[in-house]
Amino acid sequence: LAKTRNDQRTLNINVILNAVGQNIANNSGTFNCAAGAIPTTTPQIIGSSTYDIYDCLVPEFMSSIPVDPTTGTTGTSSANYNTGYNIVQNSTTSQITIYALGAELGETITVTR
Repeated sequence: LAKTRNDQRTLNINVILNAVGQNIANNSGTFNCAAGAIPTTTPQIIGSSTYDIYDCLVPEFMSSIPVDPTTGTTGTSSANYNTGYNIVQNSTTSQITIYALGAELGETITVTR
């Protein structure tokens, strides 16, 4: 089951990263969000009490925001959710990385674009 959960984590962070990329593409190369720019120095958990980008992605780029299968908390709006995934942008290359904090089996699950 841990392998299945890790596969779900990989899928989830790809879905979120695709939605972030669509937001950027629709806004002339800039992530447009009331939460501000994607953090460049300290990774932030994507969640309502940390880096709240729910309304910047849902419903325009995804129907709901996916969450980690064991550590995430699903919310029906931006008021109460915690994906369990961190996001950070490299200030030199502008690449965005999302990674799963709760990966199992000693795996490191990250996606960078």
